[in-house]
Amino acid sequence: MIGEAHLLTLAQMRRILAILQPGKWDIVEIIVMATVFYLIISFVSRTRTVSLLKGLCVLAFVYILANLLPLMTIRTLISDLLPSIVLCIVILFAPEMRRGLTELGKNTTFKRQKQTNAPVREIYNAVTALSEQKIGALIAIERHVGLHGYVAPSGVVIDADVSAPLLRNIFFPKSPLHDGAVLVIGRKIHAAACHVPLSTKELAQLMGTRHCAGLGLSEETDALVICVSEETGRISLFEDGRWDKDVKPSVLLQRLLEAYA
Repeated sequence: MIGEAHLLTLAQMRRILAILQPGKWDIVEIIVMATVFYLIISFVSRTRTVSLLKGLCVLAFVYILANLLPLMTIRTLISDLLPSIVLCIVILFAPEMRRGLTELGKNTTFKRQKQTNAPVREIYNAVTALSEQKIGALIAIERHVGLHGYVAPSGVVIDADVSAPLLRNIFFPKSPLHDGAVLVIGRKIHAAACHVPLSTKELAQLMGTRHCAGLGLSEETDALVICVSEETGRISLFEDGRWDKDVKPSVLLQRLLEAYA
């Protein structure tokens, strides 16, 4: 009996040591899962999905409570409605899910090489000049999600090097291309007069059409969208569905450098 107990203890000790000394593939799995969870949490914290998660936690708490207590009606109701709730979440939060997958892909692939002649200064000079003159403008700078799909049907392909004079001419009030967004891809002004989707958020009701379009484009892509108000000349930046109002020139320059990093 003593020998069997001794052997059993040794077997248990071996299992404990095996758990405390994971193999190399266990370490790889831990790193991968930790990275995925970090990216998911980082993305969720910047979107309206936080409110959804809070609601789901409350619903889960009520369901657990209904199982612990004899609350049959509540438990049955939640169980029957669960498939419909999942479907509603997929439909309502499809843009967030799409952007989340884009964010995941963006962080798990090699970043493109730094462009040595990035047109940061040209865009900066054009935007600050348009701001001083109170000329409305909407400029979208492509990052990882392509912007080519937003050219049709109204856009005009330009495919010219980015320059401050050209941007100022495009947005001049009497220019035929001033109404719409300019799409900057790499070191080129790819197209102008592009009509991009408007945001459907409640926040969009407080904006003009140009700002609403900037917010809408930032919700669907990871582009840095620059908007200049024709009424006040104030500069706004839209990125990942966020609206930064009344941006100072120094902040604009820093965000442009980050966009081309």
